[in-house]
Amino acid sequence: AVRRLAARAPVAVVSGRAREKIHEFVDLSDIFYAGSHGFDIDGPNGIRHAVKADVLPLLGDTFAALNERLSGIDGVVVEDNRFALSVHWRNVAKTDDRHKIEAIVDEVLASPPYEGHLRKSRGKCVYELRPKVDWDKGKAVVYLLELLRQRDEIHGKKKKNTTAPRPPPTS
Repeated sequence: AVRRLAARAPVAVVSGRAREKIHEFVDLSDIFYAGSHGFDIDGPNGIRHAVKADVLPLLGDTFAALNERLSGIDGVVVEDNRFALSVHWRNVAKTDDRHKIEAIVDEVLASPPYEGHLRKSRGKCVYELRPKVDWDKGKAVVYLLELLRQRDEIHGKKKKNTTAPRPPPTS
């Protein structure tokens, strides 16, 4: 169904998962992919855009710190989504352990060198940690819409533009 739609109109898959994982799941070359809550975008004709790529080493260190601190809690999983981390606690049986998980996540985020660089949000049995900038899946969609608008204005609807627009500012 997605393949048929992509033959008729531009299609984007926007997810909190890593862009590479989404690409593996969908595996279509002529659509846009925005992974890690829109922080990592690619698309047809070599379109690539990464928001706040300088935070990747800090996210890697945070991933290691969380795995170390949470290693004694059965059922917790820390997932690296490249530009975001997910701390899944759905399979944690003990209520006390669930409270410990959030306390550990908060302690890690409040300590140097992580303090002030990452923000935590809550999902269903998951904590998401992302760079502390004004960017999300919605802004990624606006970016892609602007990319398509510029392509149509410059080249007409049938030609493809390989130049990405400037993204909205992040702060």
